[in-house]
Amino acid sequence: MLEKWKLERAALCYGLLALVTLAVYLPVLEARFVTFDDTSYLTDNPIVQAGLTWEGARWAFTQSHAANWHPLSWLSHMLDCQVYGLKPAGHHLTGLLFHTANTLLLFGLLRSMTGAFWRSAFVAALFALHPLHVESVAWVAERKDVLSTFFFMITLLTYDRAARKSETRIPKSEGNPNTEIRRAGDGGQERTADHGLQTAAHAPRSTLHAPRPPRPSRPSRSAATPCSSY
Repeated sequence: MLEKWKLERAALCYGLLALVTLAVYLPVLEARFVTFDDTSYLTDNPIVQAGLTWEGARWAFTQSHAANWHPLSWLSHMLDCQVYGLKPAGHHLTGLLFHTANTLLLFGLLRSMTGAFWRSAFVAALFALHPLHVESVAWVAERKDVLSTFFFMITLLTYDRAARKSETRIPKSEGNPNTEIRRAGDGGQERTADHGLQTAAHAPRSTLHAPRPPRPSRPSRSAATPCSSY
């Protein structure tokens, strides 16, 4: 019952984040292309306007057009041109969908790594609605921003999942007080806790330091060999 409630709460929060993000940025669909960089990226770029082609893909990976080398951004613009043509609303819609996906991915990432549900939701909402992201969503030439963020979030989620799987494969050592497998976190994540410092703090001093060997006795002055006098 508790797990079902957690799933329903998470699904509701995902839905609310998506709806709020789409509602706030929906006016960008009425925006047009601008004369700053949109010309070199789209309106005056016949290679991109041709859509996804082998020649376009080769150009995207071998050229540094507009002072940038970002082949995935070029391929994304080519796909938009193939689907929407030069209709600005379609290109803005793609940027909005990427930003919405980034918001949901960030919420899932923070929730998975911290287990703090409401704080993760608040940070994701702040990320979605922060004014600094308006340029990335409303400006078609800034597709590289939302696109790089999308792959960055996926990379972090993949690393987090791999780290969780590696921790669950750590065997519990028998008779070793320094290692303990315990459950922690919202999702029952297994973590290892090293108690070496605690063991050392409570162990008798005799077990931490071996006895020092006896120091050799120094010969007395009277037993020393006298210097020969001339």
